[in-house]
Amino acid sequence: MLVIQKNRLSLLWEMLKVDTMNKKEIAYWLLIFTFFTFLSLNRHSRAGIFDYHSEIWADKAGYNVYLPALFIYRFDALNFPDSVDYKTKNGFAVDKENNKIITKYPYGVSLLQSPFWITACLVGSQLGQKSGYDIIFHQAIDVAASFYFVLGLFFIYKLLNNTKNQEKIALTLLFATSGTNLLYYAIWETGMSHIYSFSLFAILLFLLSKKIFSHRLILISLIILIVRPINIVFLVPTLVFFDVASKNEFVIRMRNLVNTSNIILTIIYSTLLFLPQLMYNNYAFGSWKANSYQNEGFTYLNNPKILEILFAPNNGLFLYAPILAVLFVVIILKFERLKKVGYLPILLLSIYTIMYASWWSYTLGCGFGHRGFVDILPVFIYSLFHVLKILNSKTLYALMFVLCLYTIKLTFSYDSCFYGKWDWDWQAYQQLILTELK
Repeated sequence: MLVIQKNRLSLLWEMLKVDTMNKKEIAYWLLIFTFFTFLSLNRHSRAGIFDYHSEIWADKAGYNVYLPALFIYRFDALNFPDSVDYKTKNGFAVDKENNKIITKYPYGVSLLQSPFWITACLVGSQLGQKSGYDIIFHQAIDVAASFYFVLGLFFIYKLLNNTKNQEKIALTLLFATSGTNLLYYAIWETGMSHIYSFSLFAILLFLLSKKIFSHRLILISLIILIVRPINIVFLVPTLVFFDVASKNEFVIRMRNLVNTSNIILTIIYSTLLFLPQLMYNNYAFGSWKANSYQNEGFTYLNNPKILEILFAPNNGLFLYAPILAVLFVVIILKFERLKKVGYLPILLLSIYTIMYASWWSYTLGCGFGHRGFVDILPVFIYSLFHVLKILNSKTLYALMFVLCLYTIKLTFSYDSCFYGKWDWDWQAYQQLILTELK
């Protein structure tokens, strides 16, 4: 098993290989990773393992269950710890009558967590922590999320570093980390899918910027889909339009993406990556084509909750990350100067807003600043950099610093859910603003 993991990591590094880093740069990124890992472990140290603050709870438990099910219990529900599904808030179901482990979530998050989880499994066996739900398995998820968060920042840095404008790059990463919901999902909701998708989209943009359209791009694109299948509606526009400024560039991009070699590779990689999910569907639901979200749909198509998505105290995107509102205002006002980066973020924001405003659970349940937006944040960070580069305005920088302080305050005051009585409960929002840090 260790040999397999070593080979997987070697393949991943070869696939993502970037310019050689010097010792100073390696130390710098390791320090950042250590810092965010400490923040995450410290914040979770005050929560129990079967608690709504924990790393394996509700949706997070549903994403993670593939790992204990496969490596510890061999998908034998009869051997699972008693009531563990109830103790983790029913993110999955242990059906002992039919001897099945049931989760509606895809296995992609578990795949990305697996090197860290397996390490925890090996260490835990020496400590007597073997159930898959002991404290060490929770901590492994914090380490995993910090790794993918920093990996995403690293590839965004490499993407922007082509400009050699270090000051603007540093400001961009600072504003993106502290002025959006990115930090919240990097150190608090570490078991959710969003920080993993964020990392993958960052890698995707880097590969596109380097004109890499071979197996690396295909593999990253498919992993994005097995982590969160709904991301296909963002993946396709990004593949087609990112860093494309003219009709001629569009034609070249399509030729590079759609060719015989890439079609063949896509079929091969799709078979390898989606076969485990199809096999699980057949095991859990009795059909390879099973739709685990079959009772969920677009209830609000005729009455989309657009204002709620963007501005409501309950999870409104711009209310919890106002720096993004500033970004889009600037893009619209200065569109002629920002054409190359302006079309794609506006398109993605439009798709995102319309899609989720029509979804039956338009707030996506509990979340901070509409959590699904984290997945495609790399595109907006790229746009933010160009805004800062074009508009060298001290007033703009000052405004963004203030908004970042506001978002950081909310990040460390938020308690997993908005506790208002309805979407527009401004009194509950005011209490959130005034509440102490957690």
